Amino acid sequence: FYNAKNDGDNIADFYKKNLFSDVQLQQIKQRLISTAEWCNANDIKPIFMICPNKHSVYEENYPFPRPEGKSRTDQVVEILNELGINYIYPRDILIQKKREFDYPFYYETDTHWNKAGAYIAFLEFKKKLESYYPEKIFPNVEYDISVDYSMAWGDLLPMLGVKEAKSTNVKFTLRNYSLEELY
Repeated sequence: FYNAKNDGDNIADFYKKNLFSDVQLQQIKQRLISTAEWCNANDIKPIFMICPNKHSVYEENYPFPRPEGKSRTDQVVEILNELGINYIYPRDILIQKKREFDYPFYYETDTHWNKAGAYIAFLEFKKKLESYYPEKIFPNVEYDISVDYSMAWGDLLPMLGVKEAKSTNVKFTLRNYSLEELY
């Protein structure tokens, strides 16, 4: 896991010791209000996506349990709910789905989600779009998923002075479907 104190401080985040102050929460709220107002004034239906940190999905990989209670993300979600702003936070679906798959949703050598994690989040985004536009037909794109392993870099390895490490590589191959389905 990534732990730069000047870039999110994931350990403090994991232990829920870096909650936003009341002043910071008010600033976040005002930014969300002004963004939503701008979108509405321009006939845009906003959807905010909160991408969960790796430790929020794979907390079992920490040597200690994550404490109960509110996280910084939970603070932001409360504001979004209060304001009635649509958002997607795929943490819970990623936690649920990780039990169904034999591969991780985040790169082992990186802080970012891989294609599988991004795909799960995309499906949640697609559901939200379908609810916005029920008269539209969105294609049901299906993929064959395969996994192999590579000796790869990631953003964590250089920080550790490691040149390469074995990493899961999830591949998606588009199944045949006609573009005519889109129209």
